[in-house]
Amino acid sequence: MTQNKFIRISFILLAALSFGSTTAVASDSKKKDKPAWDAIAVHSCPAGTTKPSPHCAPTVAGTFAEDGRLWLAWPNDGHVYVNSTTDNGKTFSTPVKVNTQPQSIDNNGENRPKLAIGPQGDIYLTYSIHAKKKYTGDVLFSRSIDGGQSFSQPRSINDGKSKSSLRFESIAVADSGEIIIVWLDKRDLFQAKATKTPYPGSAIYYIKSNDRGESFTPNSLLEHHTCECCRTAIDLDERIRPVIVWRHIFDGARDHALIRFDDNGLPGNLQRTSVDNWAIESCPHHGPSISIDNNNIYHLTWFTSGTVRQGPFYARSSDQGASFDHIVEIGADGAQAEHPFVLSESGIVYAAWKDFGDDKTRFRIMTSSDQGMSWSAAKVVATSADKSDHPLLVAKDGRVFATWRTADAGFRIFDITGE
Repeated sequence: MTQNKFIRISFILLAALSFGSTTAVASDSKKKDKPAWDAIAVHSCPAGTTKPSPHCAPTVAGTFAEDGRLWLAWPNDGHVYVNSTTDNGKTFSTPVKVNTQPQSIDNNGENRPKLAIGPQGDIYLTYSIHAKKKYTGDVLFSRSIDGGQSFSQPRSINDGKSKSSLRFESIAVADSGEIIIVWLDKRDLFQAKATKTPYPGSAIYYIKSNDRGESFTPNSLLEHHTCECCRTAIDLDERIRPVIVWRHIFDGARDHALIRFDDNGLPGNLQRTSVDNWAIESCPHHGPSISIDNNNIYHLTWFTSGTVRQGPFYARSSDQGASFDHIVEIGADGAQAEHPFVLSESGIVYAAWKDFGDDKTRFRIMTSSDQGMSWSAAKVVATSADKSDHPLLVAKDGRVFATWRTADAGFRIFDITGE
């Protein structure tokens, strides 16, 4: 292993600890100094802030509704809350508690509660919880059909036909109202272990709903042998067909793959999006990000430490994912950059990430006004000397906003339109 790779992998492991300030209440742990996997985390707040609040959450996810309201989902002390803001975070609506009983919520930069808005204004929520066995869990779904005033009792999306572990889900809603949820699933791994058959990684599954989340299709396999610990990503193309991206295991290399659904609603063939040859037996905890613009250009960001390239990268595809070009290293100025996120809006592509240097974390962005062919210089949006979440991007009516939660300053929203 080269020194460069050692530094990058060490940074990955350190980053896994850098989300929110938390302690944990162990529900069934024999070691007092190490909470159980299914312990309920207790989160701390910045000075002058009281719970429940997105300022006290280790992770926050947001999405805009048609009326311009930004809806947020975040965990606090074993509960998932949803609230909203209409003034870029200056004020927030009263939080609504989703789960009545506290749960061990899986909340980190790679796996957080997520929201999607339906065409009738419904709010759909997914989140993962820890099971008792380490590195296992379940994905739950809840919905609000009354404008966020209340949420249904969360229920598992596992159809119960196989023993499994579900984590790292993504959700999207088409203009037709069809909901699609994808996630990483270990049922095939468990079955392989029972027969002592080798099975690298996990699998990726999906479900759909066409009745506003009242019911879902059976759990369906998308692909075998995915990396089991990196976030998935989803977007819809110009014909409102889902495009799924995840970290896949290719003959031992943990690179990235893509599947596009066809006009009949069925998944197409797997396409490899990157050939980095990152052969690693541990969990990278670095999933991809995808955004598809109005010209059906696929914009992709990811992280790797392979033999071909190392670091966070951007690439574009003009042939529906069959090939990717204009590969650009993100944050190539010697800083330790990680967790890139991409969003295309109104002809401008935005890439966001965070890096570490001079004893502080910097949240940076760069932009492209020619569909990813060339890029601006990187710009620092904010800095923090404390623990921080991954930066995310959201857009509404041509305006782009960045969100970032840090332990010292809480949750913040930045208008970065045109930056």
